[in-house]
Amino acid sequence: MELVIAKLLKKSEGPGNRFFPNSVWNNPGKQFGAAFTSKGTTDELDNFFELDFNAEPNHIKEYRSQTYLNFEFDTSYIGKLNWTKTKTPDPHIHFKGYWDNIKLQESFYPEKTILIVRKINSEHFDTYFISENDPFFNIILEKIKIKNSHRPKSQRDSGFVFLNIDFSKFEISQTDEHQNNSSESSPEDKQLGRSNDPKRRKAIELYAEKFIKQYLKDKGFKFVRKYGAPYDLKFLKDDQDIRVEVKGSTLPNLSIVNVTENEILHSTNSLNEPQHAKHNKNTEVYIALVENIKIDKKYVASGGDLVHFDFFKTKNTSSWRDYSEKYFSDSEIKLANNCKFKLFLNRNIVV
Repeated sequence: MELVIAKLLKKSEGPGNRFFPNSVWNNPGKQFGAAFTSKGTTDELDNFFELDFNAEPNHIKEYRSQTYLNFEFDTSYIGKLNWTKTKTPDPHIHFKGYWDNIKLQESFYPEKTILIVRKINSEHFDTYFISENDPFFNIILEKIKIKNSHRPKSQRDSGFVFLNIDFSKFEISQTDEHQNNSSESSPEDKQLGRSNDPKRRKAIELYAEKFIKQYLKDKGFKFVRKYGAPYDLKFLKDDQDIRVEVKGSTLPNLSIVNVTENEILHSTNSLNEPQHAKHNKNTEVYIALVENIKIDKKYVASGGDLVHFDFFKTKNTSSWRDYSEKYFSDSEIKLANNCKFKLFLNRNIVV
């Protein structure tokens, strides 16, 4: 179990339209970060963020963070802790830095998003945003309300609380001990922020592939086999060699997915190995996205919406690779075909 901070985000605490005119948060303010009020004593927040309010009541500390959206790894960023003494008797920490996350501003909503701050070390605090689409949202929200039972009923979902979470199993418990508890995961895993459950990822991946297999079977395609790399599924229809790279997510409203260099090279017939990566004269390569997948605590997936099924259209990366290999030619760094790229999707379905 690890001690974390959890808070239901309000409109002013999300990525608003100051930077994104179409933000669902519709926030014209300047805050763009979560406020953790000390509730009269600074000891709990001092201990968690390793600060000393009494010695320095007005200062800013930078931190690193990796972002997880519904426990799926997304991006990294540099944020700031603004430890501020206010006119009220409750000094607060303003925890900010995530305001430029596009998926967050498009897919998550105020008062329907819980922020979890997980301490990796004194300068690294990973952030987890859990939407009402995730089964853990209601579990965490209920814990927040229980911890805030001293508040009026209408305000029990407000304010931050400390909770204990087992990130390897996503088990959440109450705690009154404001200290960092050891995790069941290894120190290396915690340092690298590896917390998205592999069983969960696998369940989403397999469900998305099953979804696409059924979708294409209903359209008369014959399933041949699953490869997994450098593409997921192979089909035949009228002697056409159809290859599909499948992406699945529990998030809605996605416009960007991560792809590997191998997947890009395969789409342009630039990958020599493995043998099945070479195109035939009648090969067509597609990429599919199934979003809004529901998954419960027992890793059973359901639902989902197919929002993109189109040709995998990318530029050839050979010139970039040639330049990079020359750049690193006199170093110990050797390029492998595993670089990550972001692919912008038009949410178009052509099959």
